[in-house]
Amino acid sequence: TSTNSTPLLNIIEYFGNYHYYNTEVLEVLLENGASVNARNDEHKTLLMLAASNGKCKSILPLLLDYGANLNDQDNKGNTALTHAVSKGCSQNVSKLLQSAKNTNDLVNVQNHEGLSALMFAVKERGLNIIQDLVDHGADVNIKDVNGNTALLHALTHYIEQTKEIITTLFKAGSNVNCQNNDGLSPLMLASSECLLYPISVLLDSGADVNAVSMKDNTKTAISFFPCEHYLKRDEIICIEAFVERGASMSYLNPHLFHQIM
Repeated sequence: TSTNSTPLLNIIEYFGNYHYYNTEVLEVLLENGASVNARNDEHKTLLMLAASNGKCKSILPLLLDYGANLNDQDNKGNTALTHAVSKGCSQNVSKLLQSAKNTNDLVNVQNHEGLSALMFAVKERGLNIIQDLVDHGADVNIKDVNGNTALLHALTHYIEQTKEIITTLFKAGSNVNCQNNDGLSPLMLASSECLLYPISVLLDSGADVNAVSMKDNTKTAISFFPCEHYLKRDEIICIEAFVERGASMSYLNPHLFHQIM
């Protein structure tokens, strides 16, 4: 049981489990002096708990009207917006963004791991939320503590449905040549998994095929193609695309070099 529990926290934490109309009860408590910025043991506020629950969209305006602080952070550095994004609550995300006086400040807050709301949205593959965040000023080139941008996160968690996310991030101005703390660029990550679509879009967007890894100056993107097996058709197509863009073959694994000759 939470040691910091209050009636308001209890109602929001278990919102939807009661048979009475919770919004009215909340309003009575707030009218009678209940703290709208009370926190639980994880330092989460009422607004954070409500934002992460799709059933609570009707009470967000009430909490905000009573002065709930949009910029408060929990013990991991997450805001109400981050919580809404991580749970895929798109309506709550929209409401919070609309309520912010300065959306740039809110939308680009980073938690203790350097993760922004946009990075959470990319991990959850929430295309509508990603677009909403970008439309409200989300910085696509912010880096987390590991040096990863939203684009690098998208490539790390890539599946077929990620195509539209990648396209959205490109349109929003993602840096295609950034490198993370491991010296990996978007093109290097895409090459390591032989991701045809991302590689094609990256090359068309100006990714440098001959950029050397800041962690290993013996490697460029072409060095990262898998070499534990014989080349598959997709891998040959990718390598040929690199060559057409002027990639230096001296960085290609010798095992692969002999296969394409």
